[in-house]
Amino acid sequence: MSKDVEAAALASAAADVAGEPMGARGARRARVMLILLTVIYALNYLDRQIVVILQEPIKADFGLLDWQLGMVTGGAFGLFYTLMGIPIANWIDRGVNRVRLTACLTALWSAMTIVCGLSANFGQFLVARMGVGLAEAGFTPNAHSLISDLYILRKRPQAAGIFALGLPIGIMAGLSIGGIIAQMTGWRTALFVAGAPGLIAAIAFAFLAHDPARGATDDQGARRTARRPPTASSKPSASWPVGRPSSRSSWPVPRPHSPKRAWRPGFPPS
Repeated sequence: MSKDVEAAALASAAADVAGEPMGARGARRARVMLILLTVIYALNYLDRQIVVILQEPIKADFGLLDWQLGMVTGGAFGLFYTLMGIPIANWIDRGVNRVRLTACLTALWSAMTIVCGLSANFGQFLVARMGVGLAEAGFTPNAHSLISDLYILRKRPQAAGIFALGLPIGIMAGLSIGGIIAQMTGWRTALFVAGAPGLIAAIAFAFLAHDPARGATDDQGARRTARRPPTASSKPSASWPVGRPSSRSSWPVPRPHSPKRAWRPGFPPS
């Protein structure tokens, strides 16, 4: 029985160090979730940026004017991305299941990217891009909320740095792979290829991820700080006297101030 208690204590200590509530198993699950979030973040930017490299063939196929091209490449997406970001983040704060929300948002913007490839005119393409912007608006606040509950405060910068790698990877993939596929088979196929991996990632995240307890890692960080022994800088210095000094102490004791005679104007005696 004592060995079991010792094993449980060691597992708890390892969990505190790793920043996970479930020890080694929780740490592995956190790493899997972080990798999936990073991959989804890369797909987020891939679907966002691929239209930029495809704008010339899209303009030629639909016969778009310059203002119409600006709307489908940035205006429609940016409008809904800006308007829906804060409302979705507020919904996340109210306790929605963040894993299901991430899976649904990923599936939605990936499906809308595929719908862009199926569009027959400017209006359909514009509405599909609005759907992409709406769905992608909620992913970033949701992902940051999950990472903050998967890792303690000391490990969050590293986790956030790994997550941020999805941004340049997604931009690079969207601009390079999109152009190659469009040159080989056409812009519609490029949008199909860009949207399909997001559907697979959404299903994988729904089955492999779990919604961690909110604030659990904050409590662990507070407990670890409370158990941390005082450092050398926090201990009182031996050279500084503590308490009231004795008469033999070399610590200088301030003496009472003796008032000097005040100067008054006068005349010398005659």
